[in-house]
Amino acid sequence: MAGSTPRESIDPLAQATTVPRMTVALTTGVPRVLVVLVLIFACQRSNEPTAEHPWLVNLTTDLDPALVKPAVAGLRLSSGLDVNVTFGPSADPSTDVLWLREARSTRALVDEAKLRVHSPASAAAIRDGSGTWFGAAGPGLVLVVNTARIGREAPVSLDDLSNPRLRGRIGVPELESESMRALRVALTQIYGSERTESVFRHLLRNEPIFGQTDAEISALLSGGRVVLALLGSVAAQSVAASKPGLQVVVPDQDLDGALLWPTFVMLPMSTRPPEPAQRLADALLSLPLPGYLRPGLDARPMALDHLRFAMPQPEKETVP
Repeated sequence: MAGSTPRESIDPLAQATTVPRMTVALTTGVPRVLVVLVLIFACQRSNEPTAEHPWLVNLTTDLDPALVKPAVAGLRLSSGLDVNVTFGPSADPSTDVLWLREARSTRALVDEAKLRVHSPASAAAIRDGSGTWFGAAGPGLVLVVNTARIGREAPVSLDDLSNPRLRGRIGVPELESESMRALRVALTQIYGSERTESVFRHLLRNEPIFGQTDAEISALLSGGRVVLALLGSVAAQSVAASKPGLQVVVPDQDLDGALLWPTFVMLPMSTRPPEPAQRLADALLSLPLPGYLRPGLDARPMALDHLRFAMPQPEKETVP
């Protein structure tokens, strides 16, 4: 009809194959949900740190730079972390992560409630009961054995320092040295005073050769004057690497464990955001350091309150 709007033509085939509206909504909605999930997953993946796009994390530590710098340099590739390290004797609570050797500084931060409670990705062998600090690699007391000269079964325990067949051929630190005083305190906490005094009496009966420093005891080993020695782990690794036949043994792994002084990993309350700092803290707990023992990985540590023990101060920690 002239002047009227033309009527829309209808395709009979299309009409016959029209899908109900509810079905269309469902069939088109499923792919949309999948697309949204894929996009969300992709965004989450893109936020993960990589070597090309690492997370920047600030670390403050009082450890020797010669130990820390090489160790953290590899974290960019292995963990996607670009670690900015500040070295200093004092604990800086405004940093992202604290990694301290000094037990007194750690105790002060705990007492002043300046630390964030956190949980590491894997179980920590040494930890604070409240979850504010965790033990990482630190120096310990180990045995160094001249396997070529001892023969038979190699010593594996502090009790072997009292073995009569080794009388006069054992090197140990002076009894009033910091490491031996700490050992006495630790054994007293585990065994009680009577058994601990018996351990030291049997040691003295075995006529040990005392050294004022780890260097003196290392020289006794290298020169063949002693065949078994009790040494700090840093010096032990060094002397064992210098002479064939010398072997480092972490004592008492099937008994009460070894005495070691862990380093302390903590997150300050000011940490923002916590996820990159947590990632770095997890990495530090398993990070190997030359001559140091990682609790639960390199050594089964004595079950002690490690904040009670002052850290031994070696003459110089050299990195082999």
